[in-house]
Amino acid sequence: MRQVTIALVGVHSPNYYAAEHHIYEKSLADLSALCKVLGCRLVDAGLIQTAAEAIQVRERLAAENPDCLLIQNSGFSMGDVALELGACPVPLCVWAVPEPMRGCDIQLHSLVSQNLFISIFRRLPDFAGCFVDWVYGSAQDAVFVAKFTTLVGALKAQCALRQTRVGCIGGVAPSFYNLEPDVGAARHRFGVETVTLPFADVVRAAEALPNEEIAATQRTLQYGAAMDAAVRPEHLRQAAKGYAALRKLCEKHNLSALAVACWPDFQQHFGIVPCVALSALQDQLGIPTACEGDFWGALSMVMLAHMSGKTAMLADLTDLSIADEAALLWHCGAGSVLYADAPRLINHPMITRRQGPEAAMGVAYDFAMRSMPLTIARLTNQGQSVLGVEGEVLEHAPQGYVGTRGWVGALRLEGQPLRAMDLLETLFSEGVEHHLALTQGHVTAQIKLFARLTGTAYITAHQA
Repeated sequence: MRQVTIALVGVHSPNYYAAEHHIYEKSLADLSALCKVLGCRLVDAGLIQTAAEAIQVRERLAAENPDCLLIQNSGFSMGDVALELGACPVPLCVWAVPEPMRGCDIQLHSLVSQNLFISIFRRLPDFAGCFVDWVYGSAQDAVFVAKFTTLVGALKAQCALRQTRVGCIGGVAPSFYNLEPDVGAARHRFGVETVTLPFADVVRAAEALPNEEIAATQRTLQYGAAMDAAVRPEHLRQAAKGYAALRKLCEKHNLSALAVACWPDFQQHFGIVPCVALSALQDQLGIPTACEGDFWGALSMVMLAHMSGKTAMLADLTDLSIADEAALLWHCGAGSVLYADAPRLINHPMITRRQGPEAAMGVAYDFAMRSMPLTIARLTNQGQSVLGVEGEVLEHAPQGYVGTRGWVGALRLEGQPLRAMDLLETLFSEGVEHHLALTQGHVTAQIKLFARLTGTAYITAHQA
């Protein structure tokens, strides 16, 4: 996947002392080191003074295809330079640096120049709809690093979605009408490509697998988890065939994410539940895979994974603890073992439970999440809105249910505490679908900036 590219240009006027203080050169070196840590590419567009030079920069950058133009006010610069740089058809971020000394003539006038540029970008009709952000400080300062990291995270998610090619396999789960996707909206809003495949393609790919590959894949699926004695070996073999078949389809069609109808087709054709197989695609191959055919759930996982740098997973909001102001995020057997405390491979806890042990179907996960910071998110309403809630997986929590689970407390939305009942009110008022995407860490600042970057409505709290 293509790296996010940041183009840096410095602007100043000869009446100030940016050159004497080597502002741009020092900043370029520090920012280069930071970009290397963040995994993004930095293009040096140079230090300029005039509008004519700004036009030249704009023309040169067309070949670099940057995802953002970072304009450093190395010193004071005039508004005509802003006009020409602002004409670059990419998101803009304006950077001011602190004055190098006090108790003398002002050396840079950087902050005022930043104010001038941003006001021009926000007020002039020529820039209507243009994304503009800002950063302040040295590229080594904590305040700069935090804000720049947030920007890069939002850009990574946007860039990843533009390159995402989702395989929709088998449609959505029966009667889950709210998960029916508008793939045209995903293409229009985010540049996502979609490939629709019948479940018969999975069956054909599985039938063509050699025994050696199936055996090797079985070992892959057992990675990091203990297998319950009740799980039949033939079910693990069938899960391995499902996993390998889906992997082959991803390779054949160049798919980077999947939305798979995990029932009833897998039960009819493979005699299993594919929970572990779908989970392993994301854990081991980095292919976000949503069960029950949840197209926008898969895209939500893509968004979160590129913001956090960690695997994402899906869960249902299944229970509340009013006493703990906590919500139980649970699913019937799919989830990332990277979240898990002592994961087990088990038979599915629900699908055949009234039919006796002889009808049991593997292979699903059973685990409780470790204590960790967590972000809950969802691209909803066909991508027109996005939810982002932060919380903490509770270490000492009420009991949950067999499956993949974690009680999440200390809920916050837009930095404010969110009661469990208010979470429900927010979800229900906005019509958010019943699958929520999760990732480790707190990335709601990135989600909010992503919303502004992509023209997506950011969901705010509703009080119960």
